[in-house]
Amino acid sequence: MLKKRSFFAAVLIIILTLGVFLYMITFCGSYSVYIPENHISDLSDIKIKYSQDGIVSHSEPVYDNGYIRLTFNSLKQGKTEAEIFAFKESDPQSYYSQFVDLRVNAFNILTNGDFDDNLVQNISGYPVYYIAGALFFGIMAVYMIIRFRKSLKKHLCSYSTVLDCSLMIVFVGLATLFIALSVFLLINYRAYQLSSIHYLTAVIMLLTILFSTPFVLLYSISMTVSNISLIRHEGFRVARMTDEDGRIERGGDVGNIIKT
Repeated sequence: MLKKRSFFAAVLIIILTLGVFLYMITFCGSYSVYIPENHISDLSDIKIKYSQDGIVSHSEPVYDNGYIRLTFNSLKQGKTEAEIFAFKESDPQSYYSQFVDLRVNAFNILTNGDFDDNLVQNISGYPVYYIAGALFFGIMAVYMIIRFRKSLKKHLCSYSTVLDCSLMIVFVGLATLFIALSVFLLINYRAYQLSSIHYLTAVIMLLTILFSTPFVLLYSISMTVSNISLIRHEGFRVARMTDEDGRIERGGDVGNIIKT
């Protein structure tokens, strides 16, 4: 039964991966820049200049819930730097400028970010990837919960049970984290970019893993104490110190151990 669940979980993960890839190819040929509308007083003042023409195009800027949204669309593979600037001739102090490093890859996916400075590239619809992460960790969490429950019934004090317990805690924590981030980013995606929150995501993931350590350590110590107690109770009548799962087994004697 567990093998069937493992196969089912693997199939779900493959489908999820293919779904994300198809989403990127289908919907990530454009990239939107959000500028707080109080930075620019009039949409007609906005101008755009490219370091290399013909790589991307752009649509007319529009107001979008307190922001000015400017959407770039991929044309062909390559990279270019777009300067978004705006100013009023009557008010030189109103000058606004923003540079956007745009790259179009072989799959016509448009990203924003300089690989030399930041490995993580901004991409349109990035909350979808957090949702995909939540689904992935959710699938793994359910799988590990089932596996851990089966391990408990089979071998309460075994190394495999400790491993299942630790992975279960980690995946449940990561699933919860990504669900919370997905909801937050769906509401506030205009104010944040992937490059600005990936460090926060990494830190929270690390803290989630560290948070699981005390529980796993406590379980491991309990298992060790239980095994030592069993050895003291059985004396030298032990056929093998541990079975394949690391659990102390009873029966036999030391002579059998020496012979083997």
